[in-house]
Amino acid sequence: VSFGVAVDRAGLSARLTLRNTTGSPLELNFGSGQTFDVVVRDEEGKDVWLWSEGRGFTQALRTETVSGERLWVVKLPVLKPGRYSVEGWLTTSGGQRFAASAGLELRP
Repeated sequence: VSFGVAVDRAGLSARLTLRNTTGSPLELNFGSGQTFDVVVRDEEGKDVWLWSEGRGFTQALRTETVSGERLWVVKLPVLKPGRYSVEGWLTTSGGQRFAASAGLELRP
């Protein structure tokens, strides 16, 4: 099982990819309707954007089963030129944590 984050070169979107190549279904438990989150940090490590900020999610326990690959695409905000890190993670409860990050450099 692997999890990765990739950002397009223009900094317009981030792709979160979960791959289950075990041949057995992977059960993911969530404590709400939120499945993932993404944060963008500047080169000093300061959070400049959090995907979930200002969003509402149902408060229900749920389980998702993943066989093969699951992909989530997140539209990123307009960022000024600079260096950033983009971190994404699944908001699973208990069990294995899935998180990854990618660098992003935007030139003027």
